Amino acid sequence: MSKSSDAAPSVRYRDLFARREFSALVFAQVVSGLGDQVARVAIALLVLDRTNSASLSAATFALSYIPLVFGGTLLGPLADRFARHKVLLASDALRLIAVGLLAVLANDSSPLVLLFVLLFVAELFTPVFDAAWAATLPEVLPVGREYLAGSGLLRTLHLLQQVAGLALGGLAVAVLQVQGALIVDAISFAVSFV
Repeated sequence: MSKSSDAAPSVRYRDLFARREFSALVFAQVVSGLGDQVARVAIALLVLDRTNSASLSAATFALSYIPLVFGGTLLGPLADRFARHKVLLASDALRLIAVGLLAVLANDSSPLVLLFVLLFVAELFTPVFDAAWAATLPEVLPVGREYLAGSGLLRTLHLLQQVAGLALGGLAVAVLQVQGALIVDAISFAVSFV
């Protein structure tokens, strides 16, 4: 049995965040992930308001997850074909455009099917972003303790962002209405882009 002094030093989160690239990746992932959840809630509540159908509202929420299932398989390889940094930027830019259009069109006269298509398109680029982001992580953190600690932290933050994003989405719609909440989401992609 070895002494505790022989054990490798533990990794501190502040050491991970001292790496500029890691901090930037975490920031981009959390901000855009929160924005995704805000958009899901906003569109689902808009559908509920316009149709008075909880089933259609729930179906809208479910629709927002379909691109995550199929988009990763179909578009995820783009992260390996192009420079990852450019894929991250392009994904955020395309999501910014789609959500920006959602914000402009989220009114009483826009056909719901158009909003569904825009939501689908916005979410279609999420797995592309995620694939490029995940492929970048081993380049930023050396494989070993730092990578494991960083990966674990990121998984925890991802789960927290999902819960917090749903709450923020409800709050944003309550305070800013649907269009305002979607503008906040569009801004989240612009901030992540930077």
